[in-house]
Formats: sequence, structure tokens, C-alpha cells
Amino acid sequence: MTPVTYALVARVGAEPAGYAVFYRTFSTFVGRPGIFLDDLFVRPQFRKLGTGRALLTRVAEIGVELGGGRFEWIALRWNENAFRFYRSIGASVMSEWALLRMNGKEVSNLISAKVKVRT
Repeated sequence: MTPVTYALVARVGAEPAGYAVFYRTFSTFVGRPGIFLDDLFVRPQFRKLGTGRALLTRVAEIGVELGGGRFEWIALRWNENAFRFYRSIGASVMSEWALLRMNGKEVSNLISAKVKVRT
């Protein structure tokens, strides 16, 4: 069975220091697969030691190994520390794109709505 998601765990010595959870995507714009980083977390005592960069670098390497043409993720707008870090490694903020979401109730409403397609 093909995995749906992947995870990396960073350790400093025997201590778990952080993790990255990601999955494969496909971009019609670049015509190649890509990687979407769903979650990156580094425990506070292991921040500013290169742990986050090491995790991001390994996820990027895996993306390239899989033939990927894009590496994407989202960050909460209020998390200025994250934005400073991401910009420092060359990431761009895609201000022209907006994240859209439906949760359980909205998904159920969409599915149950009977839409007639005009022909």
C-alpha cells in the first residue's frame, strides 16, 4: 500500500527534538509532483540550533528524490518567528493565493445539495 503521509523525527542525542509531517502532491502548473509540508514543529529548547532547517532540508531532498518540482507549506500569519525563519532560507510568501477550507458540516452540505448541471 502506498503511504498517504510521511513523517520525520529529529533527535538531538536521544531526545526527540522535532518533527515534520508531509505528503506528496501534484502541480498542473509545473507538470510534476511536489511535496506539501503539513506540519513542522521543533521543541523550544531545540530551536535556533539548526533542527528546523535540517528537517526542512531533508523534506526538500525527499521531494527532489521523488522527482518533485515544488515544495509548499502554510504558516499562521501571526507567527512572525516562523516567517523570519522561512524567509531566511529563501521561501516566498504567496500573497496572491488564499487558503480555502470546508470542514465536516460544509462538506456534508455540499454533497447533499442537489445541483442540476445546465446543458
